[in-house]
Amino acid sequence: MKNTNKEDEEIKISTKHMPLRIVLFVLALAAAGTAFAIFFTSLNEKSAGYQRITATPKKEAPAYQLSVEAMYYLDGKSSDINAKIGELQTVLSENLFTIYATLDEYGSYNTHSSIGDLNKHIGQEVQVSELLYTTLKKAYDYSDSYSNYSIYAQPIYDFWDNITHLDAESRVNQDVVNYPDNQTYLNGLLTYCCKEHCTVSFLEGNKIKVELSNEYRTFIEENQVESPVLSLNILKVPLMVEYVKNVFEERGYKNGYLFTPDDYSVNLSGHKKLEHIFYVDQPETSSYLVGLKTMYEGGHTGYSSLRFHTYAEDGIYNFKKDDVTYYRHLNLNLTSGLPNQLISNLVVIKGDEEKIDELALKANELNKDENLEDLYTRLTSNEFTGSAFIVSNNKDDKIAISSSIFEKTTIAQSIAERVIQK
Repeated sequence: MKNTNKEDEEIKISTKHMPLRIVLFVLALAAAGTAFAIFFTSLNEKSAGYQRITATPKKEAPAYQLSVEAMYYLDGKSSDINAKIGELQTVLSENLFTIYATLDEYGSYNTHSSIGDLNKHIGQEVQVSELLYTTLKKAYDYSDSYSNYSIYAQPIYDFWDNITHLDAESRVNQDVVNYPDNQTYLNGLLTYCCKEHCTVSFLEGNKIKVELSNEYRTFIEENQVESPVLSLNILKVPLMVEYVKNVFEERGYKNGYLFTPDDYSVNLSGHKKLEHIFYVDQPETSSYLVGLKTMYEGGHTGYSSLRFHTYAEDGIYNFKKDDVTYYRHLNLNLTSGLPNQLISNLVVIKGDEEKIDELALKANELNKDENLEDLYTRLTSNEFTGSAFIVSNNKDDKIAISSSIFEKTTIAQSIAERVIQK
């Protein structure tokens, strides 16, 4: 009987024409290598147009590269475009990491002093970089000049951030209107997160000392507050964008724009055109498009936008209690500690002369207004003339525009019919 056990069978390979087989195999490998080379070359082939520039990831700051990116216009040969992309990526990586690390309220870095260093060394003099010293001093002064901004307010923002990211049922149950203990805790934060209980001293030689009152220390211990004492909160992203923008301009990179996940879009000086879509989001109805416009005409250098309120993102919601609708997000009135209940959408179109951080502060001041009359009064003040503040609200179906900056801009008829031009 024939043995059918496969383990006992011999496997015979023909040795006929072995040199030819080797040659054919080598040729096949060469062809495959050429095909792969062509494939990867085509993937890296660049043509004239806007190129996305993203910083190189770093282990010590895993997500920093996503905080500010660039779209930059390049033309020429593919090799030249790729070389320029590498050059821009290097500039973005080095400088974005510098400002990101400096303004980080949590972390400490071997190469940069940070706000996190100050939060970890309460009561001690800390030697910091000139960049941190001057930036924090600017924010400290802003805390005095803008009533709705505070470098001490991070625990209040964290309170609402934690609430808004609970599941749908828990965030309503834990809300201050339903849970008195949380209102008591929020009242405590409003009492202690301020200049009277947190002293920041700017000493000679780029040294900073942060001190807390005994009452604040006790409150932190009893309530297990884990939030940092100091942070730039709403100014952090604008100051990062401003820093990167200034570096690009100084190095001669002007033909593009910067953008962030927070819907900030800021032109470099050589970028002549930027298109904006402006949505008005009505939480209780449906979102509708009120305008698709090119915000450049008539010789301006272009506009940049800063978007603040929107109800389309995770962590932003509303609920009803006793026929009252409560809107929850992180655009806070720091006097009450509560989210603003009036504004449903706010877009700022930046004028040529305005600074990004100051526009963010002005927009943040609008969070104090809880009735339309106060809002419109503030929008028509001299404070809001340099840029366009486009505001929709939760009370009626209208849009307010603060500035005459639109005189040289074509506005769609669909917008014009809905606008209250104040």
